[in-house]
Amino acid sequence: MSADIFAPVVFPHLHDAGLEAERERAWHRGYADGHAAGVRAAVEQAAVAAAGSEARRAARDEGQRRLVARAITTLHAAAEALHERTQQVSAATTDQVFARAIELATVIIAAELSDVEGSASAAVRRALRSADPADVCEIRLNPDDLAALERLEVAPVGISLVADEQLARGDAIAVVDDGYVDARVDAALKRARRAVQEVTA
Repeated sequence: MSADIFAPVVFPHLHDAGLEAERERAWHRGYADGHAAGVRAAVEQAAVAAAGSEARRAARDEGQRRLVARAITTLHAAAEALHERTQQVSAATTDQVFARAIELATVIIAAELSDVEGSASAAVRRALRSADPADVCEIRLNPDDLAALERLEVAPVGISLVADEQLARGDAIAVVDDGYVDARVDAALKRARRAVQEVTA
């Protein structure tokens, strides 16, 4: 038997230019798809982070709004309860109790003002509630409050925010076409004191 029978069989290498081109295109498609997927993932992560920041800011503002609302509700409830008993309590005692109620409201508001960012946002909202937002062209704020709003990148659309060193933190003045609306915390407390004096007079 001849040894040639066991010689290795050699298969010719077939080179297909079309197959190579398709592989090249597939590689480029895979690279492009991977890049696009990475960009989409980055955009989604940025959107999630922005949504989280907005949610935290909204939660902080809502918490402050509720606390201030509770303080005001408590003050009104105290005033109404005391008004019902004015016939039973001496005028001097009534005045003292109302004065303590005002002092309590002042303490609560002062605690809220310790949160610079929260008090700045509340000042803008209070100014916009004091007048028709469509009539407000400018809101004047304490410089620290304005800086806090700039850090938060929060500003009402179409309304200029201007620093005013004459205003205390948490105060605001809404400038309208024919004048201004006083939204200062101290002014609100003065109005409350006058209302108490009228009730006890």
